[in-house]
Amino acid sequence: MTRLLVSVRSVDEALVAAAAGVDLIDVKEPSRGPLGMADAEVRRAIGQRLGHQHHISAACGELRDWNKASWSKEDGSSWINYRYAKIGLANCGDKKNWRSNWLAWRQALPTSVEPVLVSYADGNQCNAPSFHDLLEFARENRISMFLFDTFAKDGPGLCQLWKTADFMRISQELRQAGIRYVLAGKLALDNVHALTHYE
Repeated sequence: MTRLLVSVRSVDEALVAAAAGVDLIDVKEPSRGPLGMADAEVRRAIGQRLGHQHHISAACGELRDWNKASWSKEDGSSWINYRYAKIGLANCGDKKNWRSNWLAWRQALPTSVEPVLVSYADGNQCNAPSFHDLLEFARENRISMFLFDTFAKDGPGLCQLWKTADFMRISQELRQAGIRYVLAGKLALDNVHALTHYE
């Protein structure tokens, strides 16, 4: 089933998305990068206003910038009613410790929030781990959700970087592993049709 994800950066935008029936409302601050993390106050306000009846996710920046100590100072109320969280892996492709750091980030999340593993379609340009490295990692650590996105927001979109046939092969591998996935990265309506009606 195709579902709609919309990114928002304020309570007002989140309320508009909720009223429009958006399936997944993603909270982020794009001025801080492709997966820029919104301030705790913004996340808290959106979670409180939308409540548990909506599916809400939060972007958490890039793993290279993550600091466990700073997270420990956050009030847990900033995560109330959030179902998912995601963190990027740019500049981690040649780092041996990205796996242990990602697991530490997952451990720091509230138990009610499901972590999402991010695969950048332009990973070669931003030095992110390859899809197959990520799939192996997901299988080993029981990760059940992927996000396919683009790191460079001023470059080609997901469907310009990947051929539809290649993506269908990847999606089949994920389904066989029991892993769900979300698509992002400058998608248009005609892209959605192509990705969901491929023979």
